[in-house]
Amino acid sequence: MISIGVGELKNYLIQLYYRGSPYNKFAKGYEYSYVEGFLKLFYLLWGYARRMLWISRNTYRTMCEDKKMRLEMPKKMDDDIYDNNIETYTQEEIQRMAERLKSTNLYTAFLLGYYLGVRISECFGLMWSDIDWEAHTIRIERQLLMESPHRVLSQCKTATARRTIDIPDKLYDHLKELKKEQEENRKFYGRSYKANENVKVRLKANQDDNLKGGDFINRQKNGQLLTPDSMKSWAVKIEKELGIHFKYHNLRHTHASILAACNTPIPKLKHRLGHSKIETTTKYYIGETEVAKDKLKEALEML
Repeated sequence: MISIGVGELKNYLIQLYYRGSPYNKFAKGYEYSYVEGFLKLFYLLWGYARRMLWISRNTYRTMCEDKKMRLEMPKKMDDDIYDNNIETYTQEEIQRMAERLKSTNLYTAFLLGYYLGVRISECFGLMWSDIDWEAHTIRIERQLLMESPHRVLSQCKTATARRTIDIPDKLYDHLKELKKEQEENRKFYGRSYKANENVKVRLKANQDDNLKGGDFINRQKNGQLLTPDSMKSWAVKIEKELGIHFKYHNLRHTHASILAACNTPIPKLKHRLGHSKIETTTKYYIGETEVAKDKLKEALEML
């Protein structure tokens, strides 16, 4: 008899949503609603098995009813949560948040979100080797996710999400200084430098390699790896201290809305954001933002 548990099925749903399956050669993850269909199917199968007395009541309860143990969908990616509701920050809000985060380990992640428009999972998957210092560009080709109990480097959700984009000068200068600072910190801490975490690498079909101490951009001063979860506590602090409702994905919305207001060609912005559908990109050209208002005033003065 072959048995299968909640953990195995959870990992299967995570794989489908984040990475895809052998049927699409792990080229991209499936849509959330498609994966949700598998969850419903599993519930139906376990319900049928219970009615046929093939499984016990306790097994059914664990699989389908217990809120702490039951089979559930993976956590939604930010694009699936926020892209239908575009929220942006004013320049004054950006400046206040940047000033508050400047002395923290997460200042760089904040700048990467604002100046590059990357998703949070893409931000924390970035490595120094992704930067072309001569061309002033950076490659986005992987994301850092939590697939319990491991941190996992996996492909971006779609092929279009893998892209090379320009780095603005302000961010470029910051990254150069940060790289120098990290190298100095590594020497200062010596053997106590904590860049020795294990991360699972699953960038292609059947790959399950271990990466120890990769050259990730986002690290604490002592070398400890920063992850998307590192931002959670700061979201609460920013709202409490500054009165600003902080969502990392809103930095991406702000970035995109500013470029749209400056009449960036749609195909260029679509590539920069890594959108698979042009309809998603065009939403940023419709909303009313601070920059859009200023551009309108400039145009009116030319009449």
